[in-house]
Amino acid sequence: EFDIPGEFQRRFGQPYSLVEMGGAYRKAYVGYSTDPGVRKAGSSGGVVTQILMAMLNAGMVDGALVVGSSPDDPLTPLPYIARTEEEIRSAAQSKYVVVANTKVLRELRQTQEKVAFVGIPCQLHGLIKLQALNKRLEQRVALTIGLACRGTLEREVVPEFLQMRHIDPQSVKKLGFRDGPYPGQIRAHFKDGRVQALHKYEIKDGAYNNLFRLYLPDRCISCPDYSAEFSDVMCSDIWSRGSDGEYLYPEGVTLVLCRTERGEMMIDSLVQSGHLALQPISELDVERAYKRLHWEKKVLPFIRIAQQKRSGRRAPEYGLDVPISLKDRLLAFLIQMTFIFGKNPRTRRFMLRVLFSP
Repeated sequence: EFDIPGEFQRRFGQPYSLVEMGGAYRKAYVGYSTDPGVRKAGSSGGVVTQILMAMLNAGMVDGALVVGSSPDDPLTPLPYIARTEEEIRSAAQSKYVVVANTKVLRELRQTQEKVAFVGIPCQLHGLIKLQALNKRLEQRVALTIGLACRGTLEREVVPEFLQMRHIDPQSVKKLGFRDGPYPGQIRAHFKDGRVQALHKYEIKDGAYNNLFRLYLPDRCISCPDYSAEFSDVMCSDIWSRGSDGEYLYPEGVTLVLCRTERGEMMIDSLVQSGHLALQPISELDVERAYKRLHWEKKVLPFIRIAQQKRSGRRAPEYGLDVPISLKDRLLAFLIQMTFIFGKNPRTRRFMLRVLFSP
């Protein structure tokens, strides 16, 4: 249960709208970190890494809750509190698998540290509910950075992908989900120095859109929050393309939405100090960047929730009443049929080989 309209009104002083994908924000930008190394290492423009490093170096926080990799198992994403610049840098790039990062917040109960929190929408919902129960936690989180999320992937995706490519997991030193030139590929870095792309095309069209149908957790279909609408600062890719079908920002930039006063002040200070190179973007362009997912994130979740309730299963409650047409139901049925191969491990592995075959 998460009261979306109630929390939205409390936080932003305005009614919640299912029409707008971007949510409420004070300023919108596109841009990147001015540190070439940070920008190159990030999924897009390196803005999140740059914010965290600046806050740490300025003494605004003692650390940042991020997701890196386990030193014992480089294929398993590991949430932790990064307390050094190097630890922040090593957590760069998105990890497209389920990670329970809010559990790391229990560490804060043993210290007086202040942190920046990086998370996807559902994790921010969890943080807000925890803060309602523990006011000290609200004071200890100095800034929340939300990452736009269409849906994450079940952890089985990594071992099954490697198995399909006949790769021994023990030979892999690192797995990058957004590795190489923008927008990146899923690539394995081997202990002997070799680097191998696990698919032919880029991450979005060549990998994620296929893996999304096979490994999406059932809970993600019921989530209506794409752009991390309850964060201080939201960062995402901007997948906008020109009339020729090519990306408008092929070098990789971050779309940045400053939702709260403290988020706006943080971003403005980094622009003024030269850490970030940002250009304003219009509300129309923000919505244009996200509009292709409007039906999927603002209508389909409520069809799914209604189905779960009718069948007597537990379903999320968001405090929203969304009218559903017959056309919506028919479209939802067709879309949900594309997920059927992911329900059984055997058919999922078969379709994985088919979708990523030559």
